Amino acid sequence: MLIDLPKSIERAFTCPLCQQTLSVEYTDPDAFDEPEPVPGSGKWGRDRVLEHARVTLNKRASLALALIQCPHCGKRSAEAQRQGLKRSLWRVVAVTPMVVLVSLFVSAWLWPKGLLGGLLSPLGISLITLGVTSPGVIWLSRRRLMAAADRSVRLLPGTTSS
Repeated sequence: MLIDLPKSIERAFTCPLCQQTLSVEYTDPDAFDEPEPVPGSGKWGRDRVLEHARVTLNKRASLALALIQCPHCGKRSAEAQRQGLKRSLWRVVAVTPMVVLVSLFVSAWLWPKGLLGGLLSPLGISLITLGVTSPGVIWLSRRRLMAAADRSVRLLPGTTSS
């Protein structure tokens, strides 16, 4: 059975800084433009899948609306900045083992006795590499997260500010 899952939802966005309330539409960037196959053929299963899709779309819209830049004043709230940073820190947790192991292997291969006359061991080199790459990973992840939130929300035409 093929079913058209909801891909967009209209919501009211209130800027925490300028207190403007605007009507916006959130479009899920991960949604497909074609009907999706759903296992089963009963009405109960279809209704359950639709309800789950609506709940998921609502959650994603809430997360995106918390991160977007206000269309009226052009600013992001400090809370949105903190949320973006918290969600970006998980990327560092995911990347840490890979960065440490790759830099450990490469530095042990290139400098088996260490660097600077043995003062800096391969493990020390890998930890320095992690310290240098982590801010870049956080910055890039946060930038992508904020840009994806801004792209998925659009101001509806004819919206009045209140």
